[in-house]
Amino acid sequence: MAEAARRVGVRYIHLDLRPLCINRQDDYLERVRRHDWTISAAMIGFPQEDYSTLDTIRSTGGVVPDDCWRVNMRFFEAACHAAAELQTPYLSAHVGFLDPSRPKQFQKMVDRVRLMADTAGDNGLVLLMETGQETAQELKGFIERLDHPSAAVNFDPANVLLCRG
Repeated sequence: MAEAARRVGVRYIHLDLRPLCINRQDDYLERVRRHDWTISAAMIGFPQEDYSTLDTIRSTGGVVPDDCWRVNMRFFEAACHAAAELQTPYLSAHVGFLDPSRPKQFQKMVDRVRLMADTAGDNGLVLLMETGQETAQELKGFIERLDHPSAAVNFDPANVLLCRG
């Protein structure tokens, strides 16, 4: 991929940090630094996420699964440290399906994303929340409830088309 990017002149990269934070490729940042890239943003995906259908990502995406939360938060913390080391201002992640019709789960999502935004802010970063299956109104309500200076939205039109077609 690095060779293909070089051939076509790509210099700005939205860098996946899974190889470092989850797959434990300790030389990953060293390999990234060999290239003349500007890391415009970094991103972290979580191991349990299954994008094979809309239903599977709804139940496995982001911070939704309770049994994965602590491990995923450790991955997110590691990603924050790596992104800060790379001097990128943003770290993106799919936080999961926002469902305001389930108030208890919705509040849990707010609390977990607030902790992620706190961690991002502590590292000089802004958490970019990937958009997904929620409506614009649901996302707006979530952002207003979250009300955090280190949280923003990474608007992904492909997800909107996929989910709302």
